Amino acid sequence: LIKELVNMVIQHAEEEEVKELKNPCECPRALHRVCGSDGNTYSNPCMLNCAKHEGNPDLVQVHKGPCDEHDHDFEDPCKCDNKFEPVCGDDQITYLNLCHLECATFTTSPGVEVAYEGECHAETTNAMEVLFQGNPCECPRALHRVCGSDGNTYSNPCMLTCAKHEGNPDLVQVHEGPCDEHDHDFEDTCQCDDTFQPVCGDDEITYRNLCHLECATFTTSPGVEVKHEGECHPETKVNQLILKSCMCPKIYKPVCGTDGRTYPNICVLKCHISSNPGLGLAHLGECKVAVLAKETGEVRNPCNCFRNFNPVCGTDGKTYGNLCMLGCAAETKVPGLKLLHNGRCLPKEQL
Repeated sequence: LIKELVNMVIQHAEEEEVKELKNPCECPRALHRVCGSDGNTYSNPCMLNCAKHEGNPDLVQVHKGPCDEHDHDFEDPCKCDNKFEPVCGDDQITYLNLCHLECATFTTSPGVEVAYEGECHAETTNAMEVLFQGNPCECPRALHRVCGSDGNTYSNPCMLTCAKHEGNPDLVQVHEGPCDEHDHDFEDTCQCDDTFQPVCGDDEITYRNLCHLECATFTTSPGVEVKHEGECHPETKVNQLILKSCMCPKIYKPVCGTDGRTYPNICVLKCHISSNPGLGLAHLGECKVAVLAKETGEVRNPCNCFRNFNPVCGTDGKTYGNLCMLGCAAETKVPGLKLLHNGRCLPKEQL
């Protein structure tokens, strides 16, 4: 009799196992709560597994027992900024910051932990290099939208990298979050032909054609404008833009260099640093008016301004296109002019 009972129990267990293989959502009613990585409490592990098969493939069990208020921190672990505070994982991969490592535990490197702060030692490779040893298009399903320089929104940075390898080698990330209507202006920043119709820039460099000069305003020569058509001087060389090493997104997030010059973004500044080791970052944002360049002892041209429209109101009651243009007026036309506030002047402030 005991043998028959044992056989019945085994047969019942085998039937339940077959059922589970057929339908992962045919779960027992047993109450054995577990907490999922989406911050939700499930009645038992089988119910969590059901949810995983029903549209949440990245779902994992965080711990036994119901979730509490802190467990919601597990939702979307890949919402990370790009602040450079590197950590080395015990998988010998350097991650941009701790958040990126924690993201990897739910995507590419389950169970990875911090080995130590800072970059991994020289003999190891970084995360991107390791990823690219495989298939760059094997991407996690995590939703962390980014905007590409082609004006398209990608589900996450990995999907953008995939597109880059699938036929768009010049593609770069412009910013986090989906693209908007203005982001299409980033397309084809430096897609210039080599037609020889030289123009001379006010930096005394001859550019192959107008397109190459316009490209330089976002790569090697921020703020450059056409001085005249034709070559600058017979002795000057045609500027051959090093597009691959200085390809930067066409986005205006200004930074101030130690030469007192405002650069449209940190990428452009780094491009200049590569050819000018003495140059560095002074601070984020546009440079203040008439900054004295320490290295040369020369004052930069205060009217060498970008054309971005970021209006400011001066103490003369006039609205200027941006802070640099106000500084230009202060140096050339309105001595003593200062910034009253950001934004257009109000009617009552206009003199």
